[in-house]
Amino acid sequence: MGEINKYSGLLFCADCGGKLYFKRGIDLDSSKFHFYYSRYNKHLGHDKCSPHANREVLLDEIVTEKINRALYYARAKTGEFAEYIRKKAGENDSRELSRKLAEQSGAIRRVQELKALFKRLYEDNVLGRISDEQFRILSGEYTDKKTSLEARLPELEKEICALKERATDIKRFIDAV
Repeated sequence: MGEINKYSGLLFCADCGGKLYFKRGIDLDSSKFHFYYSRYNKHLGHDKCSPHANREVLLDEIVTEKINRALYYARAKTGEFAEYIRKKAGENDSRELSRKLAEQSGAIRRVQELKALFKRLYEDNVLGRISDEQFRILSGEYTDKKTSLEARLPELEKEICALKERATDIKRFIDAV
């Protein structure tokens, strides 16, 4: 009973964009499982939209048909299919990769700036230009920011490697199909 349905969070009304929620049948017969539009049942959206209910078995049939159609297309027109997959995955991945690379270079640059700021801050404290209290507050802030950025850098590196590896996975997927 506590498991999440495979379609949960993925289904929305085509008319108004409202979320569809999963409902089990009373007798736990999976053929009676369905998704319904909750705003209509709560009388929140009846002016805007009609009642919706989609059976899970019907959704399974639709998804299976779409997968079979894609597999048929992949087998019949492998070159076109491969190019389509590369294009779709490449567009998303290249945007994500460039965003991650920009974030990584910005983090590296900021870490270097913080190191330089900390040196100047230390010198200002030694020369008496700022008080010990100001030094303590500012150095704590700089150190915290530097630590968080340095912790983020390995995560970014892993994400960048994963995006680069995904391009290779596309070829493996096409070969498997």
